[in-house]
Amino acid sequence: MLRTRRSPRATIAVLGSALLVSTVLASCGSDNAGDGESGPIKIMTVGPFTSGATAAFDELRAAAEAGTAEVNAAGGVDGRDIELVTCDDQLNPDVAQSCFQKAAADKGVVAVVGGYNVFPEVIAPYLQQSGLVVVGGTGSGEAAMANPNMFPQNPGTPNQYYGAAADALRKGAKKILLLAVDLPGTIGLGQALEEAVSEGGGEYLDPVLISAAEANTAAAADKVVAAKPDAVILALSPLQTTSSIEQMRQKGFGAPIYVQTSLSDQASLDAMGGFDKLVGFQGMPPFTDNSVSGIKQFNDAMDEHEPDSPRNELAVSTWYGVHAFAQIAESIDGPITRKSVSDAVRSTSTLDTFGLTPDVPGWYTAEAPYPAHSAVHNNHIVITSLAGGELTWDKVFYPALGGGEATPAQ
Repeated sequence: MLRTRRSPRATIAVLGSALLVSTVLASCGSDNAGDGESGPIKIMTVGPFTSGATAAFDELRAAAEAGTAEVNAAGGVDGRDIELVTCDDQLNPDVAQSCFQKAAADKGVVAVVGGYNVFPEVIAPYLQQSGLVVVGGTGSGEAAMANPNMFPQNPGTPNQYYGAAADALRKGAKKILLLAVDLPGTIGLGQALEEAVSEGGGEYLDPVLISAAEANTAAAADKVVAAKPDAVILALSPLQTTSSIEQMRQKGFGAPIYVQTSLSDQASLDAMGGFDKLVGFQGMPPFTDNSVSGIKQFNDAMDEHEPDSPRNELAVSTWYGVHAFAQIAESIDGPITRKSVSDAVRSTSTLDTFGLTPDVPGWYTAEAPYPAHSAVHNNHIVITSLAGGELTWDKVFYPALGGGEATPAQ
């Protein structure tokens, strides 16, 4: 059985961070420079905009740029513009560490907003000692869910996968298998899957793992087919996802395949469109459903400011992260500093999510599977069907942990 573990590389990186971070932050303090009352309000977005592996998400940068331009065009935060800086972590833990080191060292940066943080263990020391918080975006792994300075918009990878397993069990699956990329942030979700399957009375099969840099998925597909699961849940890059589905179907695997469509842009959806029994799961409505006010506003902003960028739920989440930050900053009575942002994000009682989530009482009050982090904004998932390159959903938000009442979209 797969257990949550930390890779040796990640452990070394964390230890190295612990030695370096106190030196880096000694001259930084835990707040931003200036009086916090005038001039632009600086934020940073971090994510794998480029990568030497099989995943790259420049749409994160584009969505942050579009959201910032949109907020500023509407008057900014009480008349003050938001100044966005971005850092490409290249899906590399060492580079991710460097990005957050830069954020911590730049006293003008009051928050990290949106993005996709795949190496939460590596960046944790910089958040803790600098006082920075991550507002919105998508968390990855148990460490992100447990970090008191990270406040993801989406329920996070472990919760989404728990919800996917619960959905498969609800639809009759007994044996469930995880096909995953071998990264620290994605390996941790195995625990959530195992818990969901165990609680639902099913059997959690030994997972099949593949290197992040491996484009040939044939061997992995062979292992999945040989295991004969009733449903397989994928945690791969978009390219690996498409390849593995094709390989499994060619080898006669006919059971449902669950895909975390948070990562899928239109090109990825089109590439998967010829296969049947594909079930998507994500934290918010499909990025193509303009009947949802927040989706339409996102697409309008991207059309105006970043028309050539791909779009997916990661981009929606980062775009919304900028808007959430703006709402939080506007609630601050006094200077906008790292400390005041941190205090405000922990005490926010209401936020306008533009229909992207159920109507939750406050932002950070929902239960999470890990007791250390009881502050997940949107602890629900959306189940979709994928056919012909189109995502459709039943206009219902399902509790990510499988229990409780489903909430119809408004």
